Amino acid sequence: MTVGELKKFIDEHNIPDDALVLYQRIEDVYFKEHHWDTVNKESELYWELMYCNKNIDEGVYLDKEEYPLMKPEFLIKHTEEDLENSKNQYIEAWCPVKYKDDNNLYIDAHY
Repeated sequence: MTVGELKKFIDEHNIPDDALVLYQRIEDVYFKEHHWDTVNKESELYWELMYCNKNIDEGVYLDKEEYPLMKPEFLIKHTEEDLENSKNQYIEAWCPVKYKDDNNLYIDAHY
């Protein structure tokens, strides 16, 4: 689905500006067994983990005055796998759907 197709659908179905946008739930089986791909984007959590790693590298947490309870054994950097797993995962939307019983916009994630 493209933005243009979505805008056309909204206009054709008179979906109001205050309508909810609901996205179809997708089960993990599509990713685990059917190998669907995702677009991964750096999230707030990703940047928090990067900030923590940076502070460990710079010795920030070793300042006993600022972090009196911090023990050196807690200063374990987040791995590349941790960072990758912290990214938000997106999949392509398939098509918009309009149900007769409400004015909300529904988006299907697969056919």
